[in-house]
Amino acid sequence: MPAAGVTSAAMNANAGASQRHGERPGQDHAGQALGHRPARTPAAGDAAAPAGAGPADGKPAGLAPLPNDGVGSVAVGTVVWLIALLVMIPFADDLRADGRLWWLATAACGAGLGLLGLVIVIRRRNRLRRAAQAGGEPRH
Repeated sequence: MPAAGVTSAAMNANAGASQRHGERPGQDHAGQALGHRPARTPAAGDAAAPAGAGPADGKPAGLAPLPNDGVGSVAVGTVVWLIALLVMIPFADDLRADGRLWWLATAACGAGLGLLGLVIVIRRRNRLRRAAQAGGEPRH
């Protein structure tokens, strides 16, 4: 599918130009299909592909989860909603006059759901820590 704004005349002109230079239509000067990048093959010692990066069949190795319990993320989001709520409270009359009082309600709901989420992720973090201390497999 052609990119937005590209006319068929422009595509035909490009095809004609490639044919004038001995190239087949739909390919660039290197013989690669247009719109497709060639696969990058890392050089020896390249940091992008460390030795033993994956199994020999070319599939990526299993990825381990990040050690993130989510408490920090939920706490920051909750604080942002609370700040938004506190900033908008003095402007409640203006928001009502503009028909945007729902902004205040949205911030209140965001803060309330954030507090609920904070309770949930703190309980989950504590459960994961207890399981790690007991040496068992943690349930997520």
